[in-house]
Amino acid sequence: MADAFVRPRERCGIAVGHGVASGLDRIEEAVSELEATSHDLARVEDIVSEVERKVNALRRQVGRARRYAAYRIADRDIDVLADTARSATGSPPVPHIAPGHIAAILFTSGSTGEPRAQSKTWEELYGVTLRAMDRFAFRETGHQIVATVPAQHSYGFESSVLYTLLGPGTVHSGHPLYPADVCEALHALEAPRVLITTPLHLDVCLRAGLDWPELAGIVSATAPLDPDLAASAESQLGTILFEIYGCSEAGALARRRTNKESAVIPYAGVRRGRKGGGLRLQGA
Repeated sequence: MADAFVRPRERCGIAVGHGVASGLDRIEEAVSELEATSHDLARVEDIVSEVERKVNALRRQVGRARRYAAYRIADRDIDVLADTARSATGSPPVPHIAPGHIAAILFTSGSTGEPRAQSKTWEELYGVTLRAMDRFAFRETGHQIVATVPAQHSYGFESSVLYTLLGPGTVHSGHPLYPADVCEALHALEAPRVLITTPLHLDVCLRAGLDWPELAGIVSATAPLDPDLAASAESQLGTILFEIYGCSEAGALARRRTNKESAVIPYAGVRRGRKGGGLRLQGA
């Protein structure tokens, strides 16, 4: 139970520390076995391969420890910020965040191998969010967002947490999953409402036959959006639907209105081109 009262970053440090220690123990055990079985060449080769795998795993854990250390905040800084907020009248002050500060570590899905950590500086998150909000005109109006994508997903993180953190809108605090829950959450908000979702979730919602409120727009990502589904969504819900293109490594890069447009429109600072018969998006 004592671990429950350890600060979050201390728990991270403890977890990584235990992982490194256990990794060293495993390597020492393998070396001891190597010394004891040096007469068996095949077994020696197996042990060497096992040691190499464990060393690589250990390197990955050391890399994690370094990334955690990069964005630790000193206790003194936390206390100063808390004291300032307590003494202030009205809203607490907005803390200054250095552009190079590692604000989030996102992971790829692992569909092409092991998930890879992607460290995001505050400058990168800030830039990609403002470019997206400019494309959707979210900086001018206070949109009310319902997201069916969890904030732990890079798309959900950008389009719900960051849109509302850096823009004038708000996001529904619930986690609606089933169509009736999504519909209820949208009804609970005032206009203009925006639904952040995926093609799979959108298709299920349309087939539910519910009484949907007026929507200012829908944003879809994570998988290709079928043009017929896009047309059906715009027709049934009386709104416009945009599809986002991006990846965990770079964030959102472009969008298109799938029902009306065949070509994607890159965000500001992103160039569009062709490579090997496919589409290529590159930062300017």
